[in-house]
Amino acid sequence: MKVHWKTFFIRVSVWLAAEVLLNVIGIDDLADYSEYHFEQKVRPIAVLIVRLS
Repeated sequence: MKVHWKTFFIRVSVWLAAEVLLNVIGIDDLADYSEYHFEQKVRPIAVLIVRLS
């Protein structure tokens, strides 16, 4: 597996900047909840796809 370091650092930097910004304005909890909610919807679909493979 080849790691594209430039892309990796850009993505990590954008994620970190978004986390800091959301935390400063006080809506980080809302973003975390939406990630949790989305993950709960996607997980059963992923399990079904793996089982069918």
